[in-house]
Amino acid sequence: MSVKTITILLVLLLSITALSIIPNTALAQVITEVQHSPSEPNPTHNITILAIGTSSSANVSVNWFDGVSTRSVEMYFASYSNKWWGDLPSFPEGARIEYWITVINDNVTIERYPGEGNYSFVVIPATIPDLKIREDSFSMDPDPDIVDVSNEDRVSIRMSIDNIGWVDAVGVTVEVYDNGEFLHNEFIDSINARYYRTFSFWWSPTEGEHNITVEIDPYNGVSEFNENNNQIYRTVSINTSCFLHTEDFTTTRTVLNGEYHTYKFEPGDRYVDLEFKINNGKADFYVLTESQYSDYQFLYAESFQFTKMSHNTDSFNWFEKPDKTYYVIVDNADISESGASPITDLSYDVSLVLDERDDIPIKQAIGLLVVVGAVIGVMLVVRKFEKKKPPEYDPQTIQENIKIDR
Repeated sequence: MSVKTITILLVLLLSITALSIIPNTALAQVITEVQHSPSEPNPTHNITILAIGTSSSANVSVNWFDGVSTRSVEMYFASYSNKWWGDLPSFPEGARIEYWITVINDNVTIERYPGEGNYSFVVIPATIPDLKIREDSFSMDPDPDIVDVSNEDRVSIRMSIDNIGWVDAVGVTVEVYDNGEFLHNEFIDSINARYYRTFSFWWSPTEGEHNITVEIDPYNGVSEFNENNNQIYRTVSINTSCFLHTEDFTTTRTVLNGEYHTYKFEPGDRYVDLEFKINNGKADFYVLTESQYSDYQFLYAESFQFTKMSHNTDSFNWFEKPDKTYYVIVDNADISESGASPITDLSYDVSLVLDERDDIPIKQAIGLLVVVGAVIGVMLVVRKFEKKKPPEYDPQTIQENIKIDR
């Protein structure tokens, strides 16, 4: 094959590659985000479509399908906000409207938003409320990963209930279930239209997996537009392998063969004095930062970095004033080739002392000075004693001196 032929083929290949990426590139240069407002319109609203972008040189339009036909309107660019604006008409109650964006940029036409496909909304009534759980509001404190059941830790469960409808909701009941068993009931007197209410409650979990179900208005006491968005489900695992202690303690625990225990410490003003003593064997101990702990868990943990380590030992002590989050690991899982080989479940004593005083380093320095001073004092006493001791003479030397005097 000649050089000329190879060159032509390369040019064609590069051209095809360039053409294949132009559309996405062109669209990415123009549109970065698409929104509609209001998010849950009712039949009285016109809907505004906003296409947020970085260039005003393109022609942008919004298209929509109402279940019967497709229509479109041209969007106009507002330079002060870097947004294209397009207005859709009002739609009847219950209508589901799909819409997408068309961009013509540098003679390249691209439809829809990259990677997202069609956008859509449902037109809700203007006369009744619509309740739903704000999914990103569901939270637990402390995190289930650090709940110590043996220490009778409690968890605060918190969530928000949205009224996305256009009228107030009155007398809202929320029920929470744990593995199908009733856990909590919350009564909310009212939730204003287009607003939300937040509540929380305490939970004392047991070890194991928990399927948490939250249901709004379980007895249909509130007339809503959509009754199918009233539940959320969360699976929560509670175990005793990770501990977060905020007070001094001394206890005995057992780490199972092939497993590990984690002690988590947040940055703060207190010094941590953590001490372990294995009662029936040996283990490996690691002190890890957050990123090191993630690697340790993910790799389980054939290769990971650590801040401090002690292999194949029956005792370990960590004394530190944490400036970041640290994890102290009691490892009975045979992770390192040079470490202890797990043979059985290990019983160990663990104690923690948290000292809020900031003078520990000063005290340590004073203690060192006292020790050094004591050593110097002993040396001075010894020297003084040696000076008072009469000189020792060799008899042979005395005899020679007498002869010389004669």
